[in-house]
Amino acid sequence: MGGRAAGTGGGVKSSAPVDKEVDYANYFCTYSFLYHQKDMLSDRVRMDAYFNAVFENKHHFAGKTVLDVGTGSGILAIWSAQAGARKTGMWNDLNPLQVIGTPTIVKEMDCLTATVSEIEEVRCNVTSVINGQNTRLCGFGGWFDVHFRGRKEDPAQQEIELTTAPSEQHCTHWGQQVFIMADPINVGEGDHLNLGLVMSRSKENHRLMEVELECEIKEASGNPKESFEKTYFIE
Repeated sequence: MGGRAAGTGGGVKSSAPVDKEVDYANYFCTYSFLYHQKDMLSDRVRMDAYFNAVFENKHHFAGKTVLDVGTGSGILAIWSAQAGARKTGMWNDLNPLQVIGTPTIVKEMDCLTATVSEIEEVRCNVTSVINGQNTRLCGFGGWFDVHFRGRKEDPAQQEIELTTAPSEQHCTHWGQQVFIMADPINVGEGDHLNLGLVMSRSKENHRLMEVELECEIKEASGNPKESFEKTYFIE
């Protein structure tokens, strides 16, 4: 599972639609560069989470045929083999199918380690209470977490979490997303903040996500204090 670090909030909307196939080709070709693979392999948070997800749940791999879709360095296929997989294969758009431990093509598949997912829309609502006095609200930060739980009918013995949250000790190559406000808002202790976010894929550029942010701030008494809406475009 790879990915680029998140950019800063805002962005310029493309005037003409970008062909999806061309867009994918331009994006995924960057993964053929060794420096990009090294960057991901050096990401301790990422690598520790993937390693633990495999080796603390060996029952998902023992005796199975595993296909690593969207492989880069092939590390997931290698770990799957070390965890007891009978046969592992690697596939991406730049290289043909490669199989570890046998010269034959993988014809059946028991376990899939997918590295690319199609996100069409994400919705969330956040409620918080300001606990600082005379504070200026300048923006919001965001990141993603991944939980390796297995399937509902075959759950993981040990659930593993991968978080890209800010950390002084262990940063990730993904980074975090910052949603900057053009005009900071003065807030006080006890104020209630209600934040709604809808993130959907841009129709003009498949690699861009369009984020609609709505924020409402009320005083501790419940009286409306401030509200705003803003649109961001992020990679």
